[in-house]
Amino acid sequence: MLSYEEIIENIRRANGYWQKTVGPAEETNGVPVPFWDTAAYHTGNMEAYFTLKDEAYLAYSKAWAEHNNWSGHPTDAPPEEWTFAYSQDPASKAALFGDWQTCFQTYLDLYRIDPSPEKIARVKYVIDYQLSTEENGYWWWADALYMVMPVYIKMYEIFGDKKYLDALYRFFKFAKELMYDGEDGMPKPVGGGYAHLFYRDGSYVGSEINGAKNFWARGDGWVFAALAKVLAKLPEDYEHYEYFKRTYLEMAPAIIACQKVDGEGRGFWTQSMLANYPLSAENPEGYETSGTGFFAYGLFWGINNGFLSEAEYLPAAERALRYLSEAALQADGKVGYVQPIGSNAAEAASRERTVNFGVGAFLLAMCEASRFAKE
Repeated sequence: MLSYEEIIENIRRANGYWQKTVGPAEETNGVPVPFWDTAAYHTGNMEAYFTLKDEAYLAYSKAWAEHNNWSGHPTDAPPEEWTFAYSQDPASKAALFGDWQTCFQTYLDLYRIDPSPEKIARVKYVIDYQLSTEENGYWWWADALYMVMPVYIKMYEIFGDKKYLDALYRFFKFAKELMYDGEDGMPKPVGGGYAHLFYRDGSYVGSEINGAKNFWARGDGWVFAALAKVLAKLPEDYEHYEYFKRTYLEMAPAIIACQKVDGEGRGFWTQSMLANYPLSAENPEGYETSGTGFFAYGLFWGINNGFLSEAEYLPAAERALRYLSEAALQADGKVGYVQPIGSNAAEAASRERTVNFGVGAFLLAMCEASRFAKE
């Protein structure tokens, strides 16, 4: 296990590199700055701020939020015209599409630090309208669970209104029935039982790669991390608490069973979890950092909070921490081997491939690991 000091140095090195290289108003993947990819980085940056209380981290996220005018999708169309179909176009009306709502997590965090109504005015307007509809299918792809589930639990924290928990359950239940390969899901067991993992979306249910069910590491990483964030704040006496907890506890052993270990004893997950695929000439092991980061975060969170036993889960969490520290993190602070934006397993990324959301996942994992190491 890395020492607490070594983990903190990893956080500072990775986040320092990113913030020196990319400005808070800079597009990095050809999509609008408030969109999910940059917003996912900021969830990691805010976790780093809460861990280290580095005011530069806070100022970076605040500058980004101000650049966004504290908004997700900027449409001024009336809510009854809003959609939740995929769109990264700010000229569309996709205010209900979850990838435009990831930024709300950081706005809510910044509001809790320094309450000011303009920080969450748009957040509340959008989310309250969404809750008022009869639609359940807003979260129709696995990523959406990370993008928006933490928003609802943070809304409950601030306003104390159970309607946010009930909507969280309602929308999650739809997503689980659609994509989960388990008893609570629509997919039926194939070839020996349930995998207890999420397909990327309904169109992938039952799909295979190299004869194995096709579960995408980053997609399941989004889900596992989202469940950790929800369970951290969800009241234990909430009527559907066990529904969320059971999903997390079913996924955990399925996740560690898919971990690959390289010749140096470092643990990671390939993009297609069961198929150990794909590989590339530049990355013959199939390293992938974003999924590995989210899984490491979720595992350390479970150990730290008594959901997972150290004896069973710490070895996998430590191996993942070593991969993130020794293979993914480079001397200058770049976090490499991040699969670029996509919806499924693609050619394994090179060591030089760094992407904002991958840095966010790295920071989340390191922050949670630091809490274990500090104890």
